[in-house]
Formats: sequence, C-alpha cells, structure tokens
Amino acid sequence: MSSKFSAGDFVQSVLLGLGITVVLLLIGVGVSIGIGIPGVSLTQAEGTRVAVIEDTPIPPTATPTEIPCTAEEWWAANGATFDSLYTQLRSVSVGNERLANQTQTDLANWQAALDQTSAPPCAATARQVVDAASSTANAYLDSFLTVSTEQQRAAGLITVMDALLLVTDELEKVEVTPAEAWFSDVRTFTRAECPVQRWFLSQIYSRDYGLYLGRAGSNVQELSNAEQQTLAQTMRTLSTSLQVERTNYPACVETATNHLITYFSAVANQLNSLLNNQDAQANQAMIDGSNALRDFFAELLRLDPAFVAPRGIS
Repeated sequence: MSSKFSAGDFVQSVLLGLGITVVLLLIGVGVSIGIGIPGVSLTQAEGTRVAVIEDTPIPPTATPTEIPCTAEEWWAANGATFDSLYTQLRSVSVGNERLANQTQTDLANWQAALDQTSAPPCAATARQVVDAASSTANAYLDSFLTVSTEQQRAAGLITVMDALLLVTDELEKVEVTPAEAWFSDVRTFTRAECPVQRWFLSQIYSRDYGLYLGRAGSNVQELSNAEQQTLAQTMRTLSTSLQVERTNYPACVETATNHLITYFSAVANQLNSLLNNQDAQANQAMIDGSNALRDFFAELLRLDPAFVAPRGIS
C-alpha cells in the first residue's frame, strides 16, 4: 500500500469537507425555522425553499402626553381687571393725579391675586413680562406721589407703554388676543401708522421743548429785562433745534412741527418787542404764538382723535 497523499486525494478531502459544511448549515437553518427563531422565514423560488433572514421591526417609542396650552383661560380670568387698571393709569397720566394712590393700591391687589394663580407652562414668559410691566407701572405711579416734573412723568409713561407692548407681544405668541381696549391702545401708542402720542411725549414734552410750552402770553411781561433776554434766546434756540431735528420725525407730523416752530419764534419776537418797547408788535406776536400753539394741538388731535394734551398748556 502506498503512503503517498496525491493531489486528487487532497481535492476529494476539500470537497467532502465543503459538502459536510453545507449539510450542517442547512440542518441549522431548518432547526431554526422549526423552533421559530424571529427574523427567519422561508420563501419559494423556482420550486426550491430558501431561508430568508428578515429585519425584526422595532416597536415605536411612546411619546409623552402633550400638555394643552390654557393661556387663553389664564388671561381671561385676569384680563378684565387689568383693563380697568390700565384705564385708571391713563387717566392719571393726563392729569387726574388724585387717582394715583388708588390706582397703585388696586394694582397691588391685582398683582397679589395674580400671584395666587399659576400660569400654564406655555405662558411662562408672558407671566414674566406681565410682572415686569406691573412693577414698571407701580414706579410710574410713585412719580405722582413724590416730587417729580411733568417731563419726568412723561418719560415714565413711555417706559410703561414699552413694558406693556412686550406683554401684548408675548400674549400673541400664545395665541391670546384680548378684546379689552388696553391691548389695541398700547399697540397704537407705538405702532400706529402715525404714532402721535409717542412722538409728542418722547420728542417734545419730555424734553426741553415741553418746558416752554404755554409761555406765550401776558405773563412774560412780568419778567425782568434780563429774564426776557434769556427767555428770548432760549425760544430761538428751540425753534432752530426743531428745524434740525424735524428730519428724524415721522412725515405725518410735519404740519404740527411747523406750528410748533412758529410758536417758539413768535414768543421770541414778543419778548424782543417788549425789550424795545414796541407794544403793538409785542401784542401781535403774542397772538401769533397763541394761535400757533392752538393749531399745533389741533393738528395732533386731527391725527389722533384719542390724543389728550397735557393739562394747562393747550
């Protein structure tokens, strides 16, 4: 017997090994199918059953329950009283100073009641700006209970209106549009096509111009010559300043600005005439100044029928 291992024997051994491997593989697949291993199935292809491994579906992940936004209900429970407070505050702003203390008390009571309620999560930011606006309004009302100037109060009102404007924006973000008057009034104050009230308070009344409204008249005759000269120079400076600054004003207030320039110039002319003992010219300048100031406020009222002039100067 020969002990040599020929190439043919090697080939036969390899083929035998492969055959055994295939048989064992088919037996394994068959057993897997028989015992129901997931992801394995049989498919028929031209009379031959072939095992096909399929992807096992992944069950969907459960989503957390969405919390409904109840901002509208939250504001409905507080908005009516807020509207009443806004009406009181605006009344104080146009001269009803006696209401300042009561309005401040009512505001504090409203804030305390609001603090006892919880805003829905969707209105968390809205609640924050409401609290900030309430604090700003309280500080504004303080200015009527302490020593302050009309110009400081005018600037304070602008700050309040800006704070309230943020409230309207945040409420709108959570789809709350109050029907109360305060909502539209606050937006009109700043975002009207011609924001007359804001322009008057921010550009005229809260600045040096506001200090000298209503100075035309016989009262300037009681000033000393030095005081008349100083006031005349001031009025001319204000007139010149308006000529420069008017380029930054809304186009809609051009006519009103013209009237105001005429007013300051007329008062300056009145004072110069008094200094030169020209009584007739002084009287005419006084009339011109009074008419110009009247026309100024009439134009503002025409532009905004809700405009209310500061007490004692129109």
